Parts: sequence; C-alpha cells; structure tokens
Amino acid sequence: MWNSISAPTGQRESRDYLAARENWLKRILASRDLTTRARLVASALYFYFNQEEFVETGELWAWPGLRMLDEKSGLARNTVRAGIDDLVAAGHLEVQPRYDEERRRHTSHRYRAIVPRGVGQNQTLKSVQN
Repeated sequence: MWNSISAPTGQRESRDYLAARENWLKRILASRDLTTRARLVASALYFYFNQEEFVETGELWAWPGLRMLDEKSGLARNTVRAGIDDLVAAGHLEVQPRYDEERRRHTSHRYRAIVPRGVGQNQTLKSVQN
C-alpha cells in the first residue's frame, strides 16, 4: 500500500486527478440549486475529464461533443445544452468554444470544472485542495 510520501509521482498525480474529479461531481450532486438536467450533464462530463491535462495544468478539462454527452446522459441535445448553461450559470463550469479554421466549422467545446461559488469563485480544484 502506498502513502502520499512514498508513492511514485505518476500514482500521486493519478490519485489527485481522481480526487479532484470526484470532489467536483460530489459538490454538484449535493447542490440543491441545480436542475436534474445539470446534474445528469455533469455526471456525463465526469467521465471525460482528461488526466494528462490535469497533470500539466492542475485543472479539469474535458472536450466531448454534444452527441457524446447526449448519448451518455440520456438527454436530448437541447436539454444537454440547457444543462451546460445551468452549470455555467451556477459557476460550476466554464465553456471554451473552439473553431477549426481549416474545416471552417465549430468543433467540440472545451469544458473546465470550476469550484462552486460557496468554496471560492473561479478557483480551480487543485488550488482549493492545497
């Protein structure tokens, strides 16, 4: 069994990533102010946060397409969009639109997990854990 002092760096980072991801989702599921659609969208996003990005930046980023989110959440695409808007309005999520210049079309957005307002507006999960 590893402890945080003797664990290899990769394993420590993996545990930090898993803890940050779980912490974000638990806060959302415990929030009484959020709609059910927002909770379902957050639950679907939970599986798409990128570990390598977390190790590099200390932030939880995901970039699934709307089709993937509607498949995983069981919601219609417009309901997924509304759920994302709910999460943004509540301060749990930042959306970064992306555009492919070569193909001249929008690609999947990037989503960044944000710590809820009660914990610290616009702070990343890693900064709150330290």
